[in-house]
Amino acid sequence: MDRNASLEIGCAAFIATRSLRLLISERECPSQISTGAKARRYTQMPRREKNNFSSSNRFTIHVPRRFDVHIESAGGDLSITGVSGRFIGTTGGGNIDLRNVSGKAKLSTGGGDVNVSDSQLDGRVTTGGGTVKVVNVKGDFHGSSGSGPVIESDGPTMVNGGVPGRGDAQARAMAEVGAIRMHKSGGPIDVGDAPDGITATTGGGDVHVGRSGGLVDVSTGGGDVTVGPATGSVRAGTGAGDVRVRLAPGDAGRTVVVTSGTGMVIIEVPRDLAADFDLETSYTKESNPSRIRSDIPVDIQVADDWDSREGTPRKYVRATASSGADASVRVRVKTVNGDIVIKRP
Repeated sequence: MDRNASLEIGCAAFIATRSLRLLISERECPSQISTGAKARRYTQMPRREKNNFSSSNRFTIHVPRRFDVHIESAGGDLSITGVSGRFIGTTGGGNIDLRNVSGKAKLSTGGGDVNVSDSQLDGRVTTGGGTVKVVNVKGDFHGSSGSGPVIESDGPTMVNGGVPGRGDAQARAMAEVGAIRMHKSGGPIDVGDAPDGITATTGGGDVHVGRSGGLVDVSTGGGDVTVGPATGSVRAGTGAGDVRVRLAPGDAGRTVVVTSGTGMVIIEVPRDLAADFDLETSYTKESNPSRIRSDIPVDIQVADDWDSREGTPRKYVRATASSGADASVRVRVKTVNGDIVIKRP
C-alpha cells in the first residue's frame, strides 16, 4: 500500500482516513495518475481552449491512517482529517483545515484562513493574510499570518473568526474551555468572553475583553483598552489611549496592573471588594494637570517641582490606600497626561 501522495491541482482537496481511492469531479479538466514504487502522483491540468483556461474540481482522497501528503494547488482549499504523517505544500489562496492529525506540517496559503484543531503536530502553517485558529493542539507547532489575527486556545471549540460589518481588521474569538492566546500585527481585538483567561496583543488598535476569568493580559501599541467584568488578575497596557477595567468578585490574591503612555485610567471596584491601591499619574508642561479621583478614601500627594528623570519634565500625582490583610486585590496604575478614576458602582 502506498504511504505518500503528491498532488498538483487547481482546486479543493479533501484528504481523510480510509482505504486509498481517488474521487474526481471533472469539468473540462483531465487528471493524470502516476503510480511509482513508493508514491502516487495526481496531476490536474486545465484544458486550453482559445487561449482560455477554466476548471472546477474537487478531489476527495481516502488514505490509510498513516500517510504522507505533498500538495501544490493554484488556489483551492485543503482539508486533512484523521491522518498521521508529513504534510507539505502550498495553495495560492485557499483555506487550510487540519483536524485530528498527527505528525509534521509545513503548509502555506497565499491568503486563506487556517484552522488546526485536536491534533498532535510539529511544524508550521502560514497564511499571507487570513485568520489563523489553533485549538487544542499539542507539540512544537506554530501558526502565523502576514496581516491577520493568530488565535490559540486550549479548549475544544472556537468560533467567530471575523465579525462582518465591524471592520476588516477586527477579529472576535470565543472559547468554551481553555485560555485564549491571540496576536495581531495591527487592528482591533474584540473578545466577548474569556472564561479561562486570555493573552492578546496588537500592534495598534482598540482592545475589548468582556466577561473573563483567569489571567487577562492584553496590550496594544496604541488604542483604548476595556476589560470586564473580570474575576481574575488583569494586566492591561497601551502606548497611548484610555484604559477601563471593571472588577467583579472572584479570586483572592489577584492583581491588577494598568499602564498607559498617555490617557485616562478608570478602575471600577465592587463595594464589597477590599483592595489596596498604588496609583501614579503625571503631566507635562504642555498638558493640563492630571488628577486622581476616587470614591474610596486615598492619600493623594502632588509634587511641587518638575521632575526630568523619565525624560520630558513632568509633575507627579500619587495616591495609595491599604485594606491590610483583608485586601483580596491589589491595584497598581501608572499613566501620563491622564486622570486616574476609582469608582464604586
